[in-house]
Amino acid sequence: MADPQRILFIDADEESRNLATDFLKEQGFGAKDGYFIVELSNIETGFAALERDADFIAVVTAWKNPDQKGNYPKFDGLELLRRIRGHRNEKIRSLPVIIHTVDPRAFSGMAEMNRCAMVSKMLTHSELAPTLRTLLDV
Repeated sequence: MADPQRILFIDADEESRNLATDFLKEQGFGAKDGYFIVELSNIETGFAALERDADFIAVVTAWKNPDQKGNYPKFDGLELLRRIRGHRNEKIRSLPVIIHTVDPRAFSGMAEMNRCAMVSKMLTHSELAPTLRTLLDV
């Protein structure tokens, strides 16, 4: 059996992260479908994971990710996207990225970023799996 294709999912909100990743697994992105979702709670840690091991097929990240004190660091989802698109490693640079947020206006001006999308995480995650399929061409 081939190694599963890995998706990096980053969100500090554990409940939101669990709901979204469970939904993705139900929609064809689970282990039985040949995928493995790596879940992290910190965007900076997520970028470090990419740099250590670029063997991911996509990144899903929160737009804003507060620290344990509720402060919002400068390293947010948009900064992660900028660092991915500017990375020296072509595999990392070309990764599809989905930024999920409760505020769709957060994404204004970022549409020109290649292989990138914004989805709302309000109420349901119904846009997440179709958007990921589109970006991955599956």
